[in-house]
This record gives sequence, structure tokens and C-alpha cells, in this order.
Amino acid sequence: MGKNTLDKPLLANATLGSEKKQAVKQAIYAEPASMPINYNIDHDQCLVMATPHGVLTDGDVFGNQQEVWSRADTSGYNELIDMTGVSQIEFISADRVADLADLSGSMDSPASASKLAIIATAELHFGLGRMYQARREMAEPSTKVVRVFRDRQEALQWLGIRIEMP
Repeated sequence: MGKNTLDKPLLANATLGSEKKQAVKQAIYAEPASMPINYNIDHDQCLVMATPHGVLTDGDVFGNQQEVWSRADTSGYNELIDMTGVSQIEFISADRVADLADLSGSMDSPASASKLAIIATAELHFGLGRMYQARREMAEPSTKVVRVFRDRQEALQWLGIRIEMP
């Protein structure tokens, strides 16, 4: 995967402080080490399904956010992230979760609200998901509603979709 490049800053209109903007910009320009996040875009259901696996790093998460949500064809889509295949997360800090929430919120479609369901069965992953959820609720101009689930069927039901997942 090549280095992420941007024609114009994503955060030009975001309501983040200048220090926070700089930290987020540095994160999105960082080259991800391996990208252990597989994603599938279902245009019929307006859904992005992401399945991270193995060791998840800061670069992986921010790189995936930039790659998927800077695309015009995913604007306003719902999202499902299944964290059950993640063995370890290597960027655990409240500041980095906040940075990710702020970046994600700044990339939301202002035209429509959408949903993000995170499936997390491990205690740490569930807790980080809840931290991310709380931060997204405070992020401006975030329009995506985030919920964290332990059960896949509940997450799918909340999203209002029917899919077969392994």
C-alpha cells in the first residue's frame, strides 16, 4: 500500500483546536505498517464492513479511516466493524482514541446521518469501542451514531441489515 496523500486538507472546516488538527493530520499521513483490516463495500445496502485481524496498530486504524472514508462512493454509508479477529491493539491511549474520533467525525457526510456498529467481545476492545463512541458523540461535525455490541446479530439488527457473515 502506498503512502496516503491528500490534495487538500481534510480538516479545513473541522472545529478542532490547532494542536489537535496537527496531531490528526500527522496520523493520517502516516504510512500504515501492514493494514490488517479487510473491508468490503456493499453499495446495495450502503454499508462498509471492516474486519480487522491480528495486531492492530495506530497506522492501520488511521490509514483505513483515510482510505475508506475519503472515497466519494462511501459518503453517508453505514459501517460495521467486527473486532472479534483482533488479538492485540498497539495504540491504546485516550488521546489517540480522541484523535481517531475527531478525524472520523470530520469525514462524516454532513448531508445525512449514518450508523457505525462495532462488534467487540474482548473486554479491552469493548471498552475502547465505548470510549470511541463517547468521543464521537462529542465530536463536531460528526453525524454518525456509534454503538458497541458484543453480539453480531444485535449489531446487524440495529443497522437494519441482513447479511451472512462467517
